[in-house]
Amino acid sequence: MGRYSIKGLQNPLRNQQGAYILITGITIVALFGFAALGIEVGRWYAIQGEMSKAIDGAAFAGAKNVNNPNIADLHGFVQQVAQANFPPGLLGTDAPTFVVSDDGNGKITVQAPRIPSILSREWLREAMARPLSQQTGPLNFGMRKSP
Repeated sequence: MGRYSIKGLQNPLRNQQGAYILITGITIVALFGFAALGIEVGRWYAIQGEMSKAIDGAAFAGAKNVNNPNIADLHGFVQQVAQANFPPGLLGTDAPTFVVSDDGNGKITVQAPRIPSILSREWLREAMARPLSQQTGPLNFGMRKSP
């Protein structure tokens, strides 16, 4: 047995067998991560665009019908227009609640809440802000309370 028989055991850092599998795995995970991020950002822009269209359409319809004697409830009409332009379930979102206000001089303001994206997970932040006992109830693991 010569010097070359235990070559792999002398310096394991020089042994690069399996390095391609490791690099390929890391690269695939990174590519899927960036693809998911791109999809999420695209979805966010699409939702914001649709929300903007719904708000603009409702505000224009309300401003056009401020003095219309056939519309008794202007706020309800504007909310109906906004809901019609942004139906529930659009791009996987819930139906937002549109808030309509006017200043009495014909200026109609329509506002909508921010729709959380997958990355923000506002409901997760709210859940983490509560104590664990309020989230899941008391944990007793089958033990009895002592008197």
